[in-house]
Amino acid sequence: MKIAHFYDYFSNGRIENLMVNILTHLKLEGEKEILCTVKRNTSYDKRLQGKQIKWNVYTEKNIRNFAIRFFLSCRAIKKYCKKVRPDILHIHIYNPIGIYYARIGRKYCKKVILHAHGTNYKHNFLKLKNIFLIMTFFIPKKTVCIACSKNAALFCFRKSKPSMILNNTVDLKNLRTGNPTYREKYHLEDKWVITSIGPLEKSQNMLLLINIFRAFKKKKENAFLLIVGAGSQKERILKKIKRIHLEKDFLLLENVSDIKNIYASSDFYISCPRFEPFGLSVIEAQACRLPTLVSASVSREEKISNFITFMNIKSIYYTVCKILETANKCEVKEYRLVNYTPMKPYIDKIEKKYLS
Repeated sequence: MKIAHFYDYFSNGRIENLMVNILTHLKLEGEKEILCTVKRNTSYDKRLQGKQIKWNVYTEKNIRNFAIRFFLSCRAIKKYCKKVRPDILHIHIYNPIGIYYARIGRKYCKKVILHAHGTNYKHNFLKLKNIFLIMTFFIPKKTVCIACSKNAALFCFRKSKPSMILNNTVDLKNLRTGNPTYREKYHLEDKWVITSIGPLEKSQNMLLLINIFRAFKKKKENAFLLIVGAGSQKERILKKIKRIHLEKDFLLLENVSDIKNIYASSDFYISCPRFEPFGLSVIEAQACRLPTLVSASVSREEKISNFITFMNIKSIYYTVCKILETANKCEVKEYRLVNYTPMKPYIDKIEKKYLS
């Protein structure tokens, strides 16, 4: 059996992590391949060594323009599927326009799976809502539709196609084997490390997070902010950190391969996006027993433990108080999982869809 997972821009995000989790845990025998239009992250290469999973990258250029990347992605899928003709083409999308990839793949593949991850789109000024609605009518017959949350299913598929909700999961045992290596490496032994992981885009509100951290420093002097991610906001973030003189209390890392060591080196996790699909980092932080504070835009389906707090992040002062409150509560209460899907049942459901 030939299985290919497609994602147009393979960088350092939640979808990429999920793709690797699925491919490395699949029990089905056969050829496995990651197909992407652009590859901007090599940190997964070590993880895939010995797993007999191949790469197929269409272009080495860093194409961030969505429209150009869409046309190149169409060409990449057609070229690949026409030549290889995989049995399973598993397409990961973050908006309904990605549905068109399924129409191309359906001509050459035995089975096409659309896996929805997005819940909003940043270019609202283009008024793409009507286009999105039209795209849902282009879902090919017999296409399997999966969504990581109810919101993702509604956004990408609307009501035109029934979908299976398959909440993302993490490798719990592996995550908890992390070591606090980053504390020693960056001399953070006496710091209280606040971590946030995600793409450096406007949707993730990283600039707001920096304002929150600046106010938090007045309450807790040994606080340190660690951000892991890459994106278009990188330079703005670094300039702001320099402007407010927080260089000694801030660290930005890209393409981290040992993410479990990041969590093991952290004391607190925070995420304050404007909108958010069903992501992995919030789940991973909880899995590592970190006190976690997230904005109300994060899906309640991401609550897997009693160590998470949801809030409307509007007031910086109130958010600072909530960080302290969450941290103090988690110190005294016993940690427990409340809604966690282990990796094995998750993979079993994926394999069942592959074979049905």
